[in-house]
Amino acid sequence: MKRRRALQIVGATLPVTGCVTTPDTDSGPAQSAADTPAENSAYELGDEASVDGLGPVTVESVTLQRSLIHHHLHRELYEPADAQLLVLLGEIPEDVDPEFDIQFAARLDGDIVNSAAQTWLNTKTRIYALSVPVDAVDDAAVQLQRGERPTWSLPETVTERISVAPEFALRGAEISDRADRTVLRLTVENHGSRDGVFRGVAEHSSAADADAAIRFPVPAGDTVTETLGSAIIDSWSAGAEFAHEISERTRVFAVA
Repeated sequence: MKRRRALQIVGATLPVTGCVTTPDTDSGPAQSAADTPAENSAYELGDEASVDGLGPVTVESVTLQRSLIHHHLHRELYEPADAQLLVLLGEIPEDVDPEFDIQFAARLDGDIVNSAAQTWLNTKTRIYALSVPVDAVDDAAVQLQRGERPTWSLPETVTERISVAPEFALRGAEISDRADRTVLRLTVENHGSRDGVFRGVAEHSSAADADAAIRFPVPAGDTVTETLGSAIIDSWSAGAEFAHEISERTRVFAVA
């Protein structure tokens, strides 16, 4: 039996392991490195902090996205029901064990709202995903939950977007054939207040851990119909039926 691969998270730690897809939008360029700031001051993105017992740590960039796909043995999709994701790219010392527990937290208007577990892409680079509420804030930062708890301020290009989010509703899903290939035709509405990227996962017809990521942009207030094809979808029969009932919240597509 295949695992359930669409997970809803609200205000909880989000574990992510393996390869992660790119964010919806880039929140701004990284800044040049700076000296260790005084207590209660903050670094800019791109600055390096020296952390006791760990060494130099850098937060290179932070972006906002509605959902996230990560891929280890298979792909799993995270899309919070009433929140969105701050996705940050960080660098840590090369000699730190990849399994070493390093966590960040989002700090909104001075309050810590969430933490997240790590993923590691190589010996230095890690991606963290933090679930945050869709609410207006004046000040936003991410904070390392170790040592002196260094904090990196988020630029206005990210902070101003925390109060708005794309909200996707699947309005149609159809399996058909085109030019001797099986295709998946999806219609998605974005009834939110920000442009975003709709994400999903298509599962192989028989291989338990073979799947493909689905992603395409949907502007705010718009409805987009996308016809998708891949080697995974080609494993479906054009006359196949979906294995599960399709609803506006469906993000994983498999055939019976």
